[in-house]
Amino acid sequence: MALTESQRELADVMSEISQFCWFAGWLSGTEYRLWRFMTDPSDDEAWGNYPIPPDHREQLRQLSDSVGGWIYWRDGADVPFEEQGMTFIGLADWRQLYDAWSQGQEEGNVLPRRYADYYAYYLKSQTDAEGDR
Repeated sequence: MALTESQRELADVMSEISQFCWFAGWLSGTEYRLWRFMTDPSDDEAWGNYPIPPDHREQLRQLSDSVGGWIYWRDGADVPFEEQGMTFIGLADWRQLYDAWSQGQEEGNVLPRRYADYYAYYLKSQTDAEGDR
């Protein structure tokens, strides 16, 4: 599905930051790193070759709020080629995926970066949690 003009603006800013810090238009994991940067005011660590410019924090927040979501890189063996690339996701779904990713990072799990794999991981974690009750 094609991005709207406002979603494209958010995607372009995210890509520009990736390009600035890594010399890559969309480094794998860009969506996770920039979300952490945007939501954690104390996050000022370098990403790649440079720290993320602080003025981008508010810009990302405003753009994300205006579209009601985030941009992630959709790919995977089960995703048709024409549907791969920058993709919009609503905030509620994105927060669930980000939280699952973040929890995996804290536990030392190295999770694959593909959306489908994160979604499967999230669903499995919910099933496991229900079984523990």
